[in-house]
Amino acid sequence: MLLISTLLHIANIENARALGEGNNGGRPGYHMPSQTTTYLPNPMNPLQRELWRVFKKEDGTAFIIPRPDGLGLEYGMCQVTNPLFKEAEQYGFCDRTVDHDIINSIDPDVALEFTAVFHQNLMFVANGNEIIPWVPDEDILVACDTLEGDSKVATESYCTNVRGRCDEKSGVCLEITFIPSEEEVGILIPALNKIYGIPELGEECSLDAWGSTNYVCPVASCYIPEGCTYTSHYIISQYNLENSEDRTVRPLRTCCQELCYSVDKNGEQCVYSGSRQFAW
Repeated sequence: MLLISTLLHIANIENARALGEGNNGGRPGYHMPSQTTTYLPNPMNPLQRELWRVFKKEDGTAFIIPRPDGLGLEYGMCQVTNPLFKEAEQYGFCDRTVDHDIINSIDPDVALEFTAVFHQNLMFVANGNEIIPWVPDEDILVACDTLEGDSKVATESYCTNVRGRCDEKSGVCLEITFIPSEEEVGILIPALNKIYGIPELGEECSLDAWGSTNYVCPVASCYIPEGCTYTSHYIISQYNLENSEDRTVRPLRTCCQELCYSVDKNGEQCVYSGSRQFAW
C-alpha cells in the first residue's frame, strides 16, 4: 500500500509539472510568483478553472495561493473520519490561529490533495456585495465577457473598472480594489459558477474526474422493479458531517452512486416505487 501511494504521489507531481509547463501560475494584480517557485496545476481538480493554486519551492515544500487559512475546518478535513485528517492537523489546517511557517511549507502531494477537495466543494455565493470565496480579477473578467443583454449593461461599470486596473502591455496594476454592488454580485455569481463548470446537485458526475469518495456516500437496500437492472450512475450529492459542533463546517459535495438507480432493456431509467432503507 505504501508503494502504491508513493507511485500515485509521483504521478500527481509529474502530471502537475506537465500541465504547468510554460505557465507560472501568476495572476495580474494579485500574485506574481518568484523564479524560484514552480506552479503545479492540479490534475485532480474536477472543474474547468483553478482557484487555489499550488507552488513548489526550492526546498521541496509547497504553498497554496490564495492561502487556505481555516479551510480544513470549513471543508470537514478536521473530522477524524476524513482521509486527510492526519495531514490537516500536521499542517495546521485545523488550527484557528495559523502558523505561517507550517502552512506555507506543505508536502506538494498533500497540497494537491487539499486543493482537489477545495475545488470539489467550490460554489460561489453572495454575501451582500461580497463574492465568497474571493475570486481574482482575471476570473471576474472572464465572467463579465459571458454576460449579455441587461446583465451586461448592469455590470458594465464594474467590469470596465476591473479591466482597467492592470495595463496589459506593462503589467503594471493600480493598487486599488473595486467593490461591486449587490446587484452586480447577484449577476456575476452564476456567471462565475458557470465558467468554473461547477455542477449542480443531482448532476451526473464521473469518478475519473472526482476520484473515489465512497467513504461519505450513502448505501441502500433497494427493491428493483421487474424487468429492470441495477446499474451504477453517479451524481453530485451533498452531505452534512454528523455530530459536527463547528457551525463553520459547510455541507460538503461529492460524487456518489445514485441510490436504487436501475434501467429497463432500452436503457431508460425505471420509475422506482416502494420503500428503501439507506444510511450514510
